[in-house]
Amino acid sequence: MLNYKIALSEYGLNVLQVQFQDCETIEIDIVDFYKDQSHLYTLYDSINEYVSTLHINTQKEIYDLFYKVYSHNYKQNYKDSSYILKLENNIAKVCELLNYNNFKIWIAQREDSLIFPENVKTFYTHDPDMNTTKEKTYIKSEYRDLISLIIFMRAASPLYLDFYNYIKQITTHYYYKMFMLFIKSDIYLSPEIEKLKQYIEVNQLTLIGSTKNEHLVISAGLSDDDILDSLVSEIIFNKLLTIDFFNKKCNIISFIFQTIRYKGSFITSDSVAIRGKTTVNDPSKEDISYFEDYRKTTNIPIGTVVEIQHALSNVESLVHTLGYTDFDYDLYNKELENVKFLMSKKIDETQIYLLGWFLNRIINSRALYYIEFRKLLELMIFAKVALLKRNHKFMAMMLSSYKSTENNYVNIVMKNSLNKASLKRLSQSYNFTIEDDKPSIIEKTILEISREIINSTWIPIGTKDQLEGIVNNDGYLDIPSNINDLICNYIEFVNSKD
Repeated sequence: MLNYKIALSEYGLNVLQVQFQDCETIEIDIVDFYKDQSHLYTLYDSINEYVSTLHINTQKEIYDLFYKVYSHNYKQNYKDSSYILKLENNIAKVCELLNYNNFKIWIAQREDSLIFPENVKTFYTHDPDMNTTKEKTYIKSEYRDLISLIIFMRAASPLYLDFYNYIKQITTHYYYKMFMLFIKSDIYLSPEIEKLKQYIEVNQLTLIGSTKNEHLVISAGLSDDDILDSLVSEIIFNKLLTIDFFNKKCNIISFIFQTIRYKGSFITSDSVAIRGKTTVNDPSKEDISYFEDYRKTTNIPIGTVVEIQHALSNVESLVHTLGYTDFDYDLYNKELENVKFLMSKKIDETQIYLLGWFLNRIINSRALYYIEFRKLLELMIFAKVALLKRNHKFMAMMLSSYKSTENNYVNIVMKNSLNKASLKRLSQSYNFTIEDDKPSIIEKTILEISREIINSTWIPIGTKDQLEGIVNNDGYLDIPSNINDLICNYIEFVNSKD
């Protein structure tokens, strides 16, 4: 039988041993990983019980995958991306063999043995006097399934414990790196992970506000999805994997909430300091960058910022590099007259994303957060002129729009999915797995951008000819019903070599 066991090494240190019949015993260092050792020796009891229900050939196949990583000494090759890819594949395969759905059913049958907090109810009941919603609440079945997820991930620990000992020395985001090893497994897109992310998001808004992810997006260069994954990994690996839910009374929802409070704001010792400037909105200093308010105070030398701006200041070079040989310089010079007006407005992050895609062939889009506000506006005007020439009128005008803060206007309801044919064409430029039943990162990004566009009221700046057909009677940008397709076509266009 396949068996997990916590034992003492010859040096008197705790190790995880994995055994199968008379095969060689796998032994992995766990001293640093399992910080809470109060129930260390019972952590794998429930896993052993479940594994014993699997066919003996399945148990042997799981052991062989463990031994493959153990015996091939992956630690010496973690810098090689091909080994990380193999590790991802092995974790996906072990999760498939262990069968997560069956494991959840097995745990549900033992629900009476689990320890539930008193405030976790069987059903959700809305109370108008309480500041809570279904999204902010875990009911008993959801709590149980979250426990199932954590124990199941612990069952795969022989594949990532050694990686943990390595990656912790390399980066402060080691839990995030570990979680990314599960990206090909079924549990990465499981209902339990999605519920946890939803719970994080709604509570972030309550605790931190609408700027919940802004600091980390800019200072660490992570997308919203990356940030959620980072918080999920912190919650799971830092604490929950060390808890024996059959023997220890605890409230994991309380721990999750505290993690959101203290890690979700990213005002931590391992984050980059953010310095605010009171001069940003001073009209007498129009050259001060709007993004200066968020610029990191370390890590980016001012010389690098100057080089970035210089590289983006040569319009002829941009035209040549991006291939817009029919660029209308006269229109560009006229459009620059709008810069002074736009300086009094704020650029939305959605527009930064769109501009980043437009310039992605010549510069990393994260660099856009380090240049002056005026230069950013000039680049948006440049993109607008180029896009108008190539019949991408809506995207062109979106880049020279600003958000209205005075009116609430109901836009169209977007489809929560993308045209698969359009999405597959994007796979030529983005190395994401695009499957019918698994949304890729690029698909999630497009849907998020679409939601940001339709959930706001935009006022475009342009001539009468430019505004014709794209504004409604109130002068607001008229969001087309095929906004998802428009963004797909836009991304495909800016990545083309034509």
